[in-house]
Amino acid sequence: MRRLARTGPFLILVALLLLSAGCVSNFQAPVFQGLSDFGINRNNPEKAVQVEVAARVFNPNRAKIKILDYDLEFFLNGSPLGKASSKVNQVLAKEAASELSLGLRSSMKEVFGATASLLLGLGDSNIKLRIKGNVRASVRGFSKRFPVDIEHLVPFSGK
Repeated sequence: MRRLARTGPFLILVALLLLSAGCVSNFQAPVFQGLSDFGINRNNPEKAVQVEVAARVFNPNRAKIKILDYDLEFFLNGSPLGKASSKVNQVLAKEAASELSLGLRSSMKEVFGATASLLLGLGDSNIKLRIKGNVRASVRGFSKRFPVDIEHLVPFSGK
């Protein structure tokens, strides 16, 4: 009986771990449904360009997902715009769509090639934006890294 009393808490802990791992094992990747806004902030005191993108993300899981960080590459009309990496801690509601704000800071030199392609399509208020990279998300303390590769026409707003 004493032996059972000593191992009882350990067995309960193992059982809880197995139950929680079973719930998280079918953890599905958040689905990037599209990009809703794109803006370039030129009123920056530093000689850097700040690009802001709002992405619509759907969480198909029955639990909240926390977006921990991302490493992404941005392409504007096929030309590389720059890379963005950030630690965010944004929570996505369960079985619902949310907006995720993605930010990129680039030097003028990095942006020059991309703006040339933007100027060629100056009459068009929509631009083709592609985001490629990885996003790390977690559910109940278990984290996974998911690939992202989306391309959409988004409205352009120069701020």
